[in-house]
Amino acid sequence: MRKLFTVLAIVLSTISMFAQAPEKMTYQVVVRNSEQKLVTNTNIGMQFSILQKTATGTAVYVERHFTKTNMNGLATVKVGEGTKVSGTFSKIDWEDGPYFIKTEIDLKGGANYTISSTSQLLSVPYALYAKKAEIYNEKDPLFSRSAAKVIKNSDIVKWNHKVDQGYYKAGDGINIGRTGIISTRSRHYVGELFGGGVVFWVDHTGQHGLIVSMGMLGMRYYWTSPPNFNKSIGITAENLWNGESNTQAITNQAGSSGMYAARRCASYKNKDYGTGIFEDWYLPSITELTTLWKNLYIVNKVLDTDKNTNTYIVPLYTYWSSTEASATDAYTFQFRTGTVQNVRKGLSAVTRAIRKF
Repeated sequence: MRKLFTVLAIVLSTISMFAQAPEKMTYQVVVRNSEQKLVTNTNIGMQFSILQKTATGTAVYVERHFTKTNMNGLATVKVGEGTKVSGTFSKIDWEDGPYFIKTEIDLKGGANYTISSTSQLLSVPYALYAKKAEIYNEKDPLFSRSAAKVIKNSDIVKWNHKVDQGYYKAGDGINIGRTGIISTRSRHYVGELFGGGVVFWVDHTGQHGLIVSMGMLGMRYYWTSPPNFNKSIGITAENLWNGESNTQAITNQAGSSGMYAARRCASYKNKDYGTGIFEDWYLPSITELTTLWKNLYIVNKVLDTDKNTNTYIVPLYTYWSSTEASATDAYTFQFRTGTVQNVRKGLSAVTRAIRKF
């Protein structure tokens, strides 16, 4: 049986301090095939086995699910709510561990499992064992001054809804506070294949950044439409760092009269590289192009892995920015020398799109 390729799962269980602990765990998994490609929007069959003591130990509980991955290859199920094969989930003695969870998947949506993965259940599932504390009437003098006091059942319901809808992704870190509420946060990185392209800048939180398109959109586009070669847009298109607002200003002036760099980016829909289809692309500002150039080595190393020369960012080319320099000129960036230049709007340059996340 083949192993489950690049699968990272999150097992989440929330517990109320005043109610019985739920007899289930929310489980999320990102599924990739043997070619390391995400399995998106696909019906799959899954079998979960809770193994006792070792990764090859006795299965104290086994159940099956039939679900569908989303556009990011993410599947979400609740262990404890599936079709039972053997055992009783509510009777698992979590104190008598350690326990391991074995995940088996059939990419054809049935029960002929061809890929699998086994990992140890650590602290999160043992929140189920906290149900024993229901018989203990503890008085916590610090609780009235803690953040937990303001957490209501409605907050927990909202939290579970976000998990069930895939709001949190596999690969997120897990933090557990005193209240038993679990928080997750995914950190992205430069060079990551994500959001329809390659990440080339990330902010200090790791949650937001910039993505460059997988391919060049064209080599011979004007900056704007011909009737506007000598017309100034003004301050709304002169932003040095916000290409999104610049692009909007350019298309507002030029409209749909012909295809030009800003309009090409604004109308771009990326090919699906396993990260979804996105329509919020724009022509980068001069500072955003400079940032891309600074990380060009990392980005091109990633683009080079698909063996498609059309995705490579060619350093010899001059690329349009969305930043207007004057009534007749706009800024371009020369990737070979790392220099900014003023170029006539009616001349041709290379166009490449970026987007925010």
